[in-house]
Amino acid sequence: MKILWGLLVLCTLSHFCSSSGELRMSVDCSIYKKYPVVAIPCPITYLPVCGSDYITYGNECHLCTESL
Repeated sequence: MKILWGLLVLCTLSHFCSSSGELRMSVDCSIYKKYPVVAIPCPITYLPVCGSDYITYGNECHLCTESL
């Protein structure tokens, strides 16, 4: 059963990190550059975003703060 759940999670993440051009969107991180990284409180909202490093981040704020 654990293997089945692992495969389900893997398939879900691969869907979000698909390399097809139709799913690619650009994230504008310029607003986050105005503040020190420690002062940026990211919301808890889970809206997954894949970075160019193929890591899935919880939302745009987490992606931008990691890339600064």
